[in-house]
Amino acid sequence: MLGLRRLGRRGRGQRVRDVGPEQLGAHPAAPVQGSPAGPPPYVARDVDPELDALLVVGGLVVIEGDSASGKTRTAAEAARRVLGDRALVQPGDAAELRAWAESEQPKTDVVVWLDDLERFLVPGGLDSALLAALAPEGRTDTLLLATLRSRARLTLTAAGSQAEAELARRAADVLGGATTVRLRRGFSDEELARAEALRADPRVEDALARAEDGALPERLCAGRTIAAKWHAGVDADSGGARAGAAIVAAAVDIKRAGCATAVSRKTLAELYAHYLDHSAPIGPALFNAGLAWATQPVRGAGGCLVSRGEGVYEAFDYLVDGAEAPVPEPVWEVLLRHLAPADLPLVALAAHRAKQEDIGRRILVRWADSSPDPQVWGLVGAMLFRGGADVSPQRRASEAVPWLVRAVEAGNAEAAGHLVALYQEIGDGDAVELWARRGAHQGNAETMVALGRRLIERGERTEADRWLRKVIEGSPLEVELLPITDGVALEVPPGSARAGRVAGDHLEFSCPRSDAMVLLGMLLNRPGRYEEAEHWLRRAALTGLMDALLVYGHFANDRKGRLALAEWCELALGLGRADAVEELGVRLLKTDTFSAQLLFLSAAGAGKLRAMGYLGQMSERRGAFDEAEQYYLRAQPEYPEVARFLTRVRAARAANPWPPVKFQRP
Repeated sequence: MLGLRRLGRRGRGQRVRDVGPEQLGAHPAAPVQGSPAGPPPYVARDVDPELDALLVVGGLVVIEGDSASGKTRTAAEAARRVLGDRALVQPGDAAELRAWAESEQPKTDVVVWLDDLERFLVPGGLDSALLAALAPEGRTDTLLLATLRSRARLTLTAAGSQAEAELARRAADVLGGATTVRLRRGFSDEELARAEALRADPRVEDALARAEDGALPERLCAGRTIAAKWHAGVDADSGGARAGAAIVAAAVDIKRAGCATAVSRKTLAELYAHYLDHSAPIGPALFNAGLAWATQPVRGAGGCLVSRGEGVYEAFDYLVDGAEAPVPEPVWEVLLRHLAPADLPLVALAAHRAKQEDIGRRILVRWADSSPDPQVWGLVGAMLFRGGADVSPQRRASEAVPWLVRAVEAGNAEAAGHLVALYQEIGDGDAVELWARRGAHQGNAETMVALGRRLIERGERTEADRWLRKVIEGSPLEVELLPITDGVALEVPPGSARAGRVAGDHLEFSCPRSDAMVLLGMLLNRPGRYEEAEHWLRRAALTGLMDALLVYGHFANDRKGRLALAEWCELALGLGRADAVEELGVRLLKTDTFSAQLLFLSAAGAGKLRAMGYLGQMSERRGAFDEAEQYYLRAQPEYPEVARFLTRVRAARAANPWPPVKFQRP
């Protein structure tokens, strides 16, 4: 209750205009001789007009950018300009945010300040339901104003595996309901011109002189100088400096390991020795000297280590963003012993990504043990089963099933879907049907689809038809297709019910309704019901999903012939799925060469190089060596191995004087 009362005093006792930027989390500026007290003058950013308009609308507004890009200062100044008379609520962590949201404190005419949003995007903190309750659509009197490092956003929402998707989806759901304003670290020419007008302040003048790349906020908070101090401390002659650098390294790696809250000096004292030469003497005196060195302000600004209260610290986030080496194994072991419950899920996710599977699984079990929430039990069970490529399915299942069953028994229908996926992988059809029925009767659309599929396999068409139609009628169509581009990180889109699947040139996120339409179309594909089957298959294909397009393409070719296949091809190309046209050609190649060639010609016209390679092979077999050579040359940028095909074609052409057979379009 102490935290709740403190929030109450902040919520109604302080106005936004009464709180300075540094109290809201902005990095202090390095003082320069002759500079006045307080923060330096604010240099207006290009995003300010857009940001001002968004704050009036309310809801969740996120300012995203790199560390030391000026996110917190920009957000604070916008709130003071636009909503200065509103009450300020400044929760310290996810638990305090939830406690305030569930209290009887007024929720109107407030600004809820969420600096470092990743600290609040944990189970039990800010989720899509809480966001909708605090800032329902159409209301403008509650603003949740947040800052988020770009690297933290990627850590939260990028899903490289199904295990990661279970947590990433929840963060993506919240961020999908937010309005995001992105802030660059480097100043634009217009921003630099506005800074020039403020040269009278010695700190701004000093930053302009040092910021050859336009990164003024980075210079104002002495980010590079602080980083240089840390790196110099590693090889310093002073034992206190070396110990301080080791303490900072431990704090940096703790944060990189997913721990979003400040850590105690006890945790740092237990860990820092792992970063020192093993022959170096350690003890309380050395640790105290190192801690003093690490927290000492640099050029009058912040230190390498930032105090977040009595006896708790965290690394300066600028240092965290610059670290790249793997987190050492001792960090995970120490965190396992000392983590607060709120940090368990993100650290478990980070351990999974770092291939520390054993630690990650132990953290997950500790999280489930510490929580009374069935949602957490289901999430932990899903992650235990879906994580760990080196762990056998049987072992993963034995660890996951008790938590999933416990969640289902407590009314969590989503956990029944995880049990269905688990038993599908193991190959236990009876268990699949058992849990699919449990989830279906609890209203879970994904388990209804699984039950429909199982009933089709058993020949029980009437019941399968009933469940599939129930999904189509009662669940939304939430399909996402993300083009795959080299070097671009993929994120889980809001509302994704499962991990993405790579299909052709896209990362696809299907949904129960799209799956049900495909299955229903296949179920109805029999004499007397072809028109109804085509109706559902076409509706599914219009989502643009690869499997739906391929099923509809096979149907069109089998039932209506090549004219319908040409119409299907136009549909797929209109949806931007030339990769599906190419793939259907590959699948028809052995049974219907003529149709396959038509598809390859269409895909090649859309620039698909694999289709050109197949056309080269078909031309070569017909003796059209000049034509084959041209196709192979066009395909070569993506398929270097066609060089040997070219050599073969040229040799065959020299030995064969007969003219080629021409390919005629119908």
